[in-house]
Formats: sequence, structure tokens, C-alpha cells
Amino acid sequence: MQDPLDDKWLQLTQDWQSQPYEKIDIPALVKQTKKRILWAKVILVLDVIATIGLWLSFIASCFDIEGWGKATVAYLGYGAIFSTIYVYYEIKFRRATWQITTTDPEHAVEVALKGIDAALNYCKMIKWSAYALFPAVNLFVIAMSEDDSDKLIHGLIFANSLIVFTWGLGQHFFKKRQQEKVQLMSKLS
Repeated sequence: MQDPLDDKWLQLTQDWQSQPYEKIDIPALVKQTKKRILWAKVILVLDVIATIGLWLSFIASCFDIEGWGKATVAYLGYGAIFSTIYVYYEIKFRRATWQITTTDPEHAVEVALKGIDAALNYCKMIKWSAYALFPAVNLFVIAMSEDDSDKLIHGLIFANSLIVFTWGLGQHFFKKRQQEKVQLMSKLS
């Protein structure tokens, strides 16, 4: 005589196996993660070059304050300090992902999730940097306008448009990475 529990168990396992589920395409995930890591490294190199350029410009402007103007010297100093802090946190966010150098399929999802988390933190930093730049850029434009209302208005419109664009770009990629994380997590469960 067959045990009724065995029949129920067999029926449950067949039902479970017939459920639709999404598999993760590990080779595609590894390829995407490598590509993102490469782009993150390129962006980091560009940020480091820009920071060095700001520091060199600030140092050069300190030797000729009258030629550069006090507002420019102050803005370059602020920019150099701000950019150094920005690059420090950029490295901090990205380091967790870059320390995992394995391309082992078992760790591909872990690396991808850490990469997404690093990208989310980086996007938050982009948005926060837009907030931090807002007063500095506007004060600089006001100081440089020299009481010329046309220069002031055009400068403020241009500068604030760049800040809004930067914030919007950070927000766009933040939402995009959040969706990717949700999709990846749903495939895991």
C-alpha cells in the first residue's frame, strides 16, 4: 500500500517545479558588471584629473590674486577642496566592488549587487554635490557679474541650468539602478 503522504509530496514537488521563474543570465551579468566597473574607473580617473587641475589652478591663482580676481581664487579653492572630498568618497564607494576581482559565477550576483549599491551611493553623491555647488556657483556668478544685470541673469540661468542638469542626471541613474536592483533581487527569490 502506498503512503498518502508520498503522493502529496510528489504532487507538491511537481507543482513547485512547474512554477514559472526567471533565471539569471550569469555570463551577461558578468559582462555588464565588468563594463560598469570599467566606466566607473574611467569616471574616477577623469575626476582625479579634474581635481588635480583645480588644485593647480588654485595654486597658480594664489600667486597672482589681482590677475585672477578674489572671487575666482575663492571659487577655485572651494572647488579644489570640494572635489578632493568628492573623489575620496567616490573611491570609498567603489572600492567594495573593485576588491572582489573574481568572475566566478557563484559570486557574479554578489559582485553585481555590490556594484549597484556603489552606483546608488555615487548617484546620491552627485545629487548632494549639486546642492553643495548651488550656493557657491551662484555667489561666484554674482561676484563676477560686476553689476552688469545682463551678465548676471545669463550667468545665473546658465549656472543653475547646469546644476539642475547634474542633479537630474544623478536622479535618472539613481532610479535606473534602483530598478535594476529590484529586478535582480526578484530573480533571486
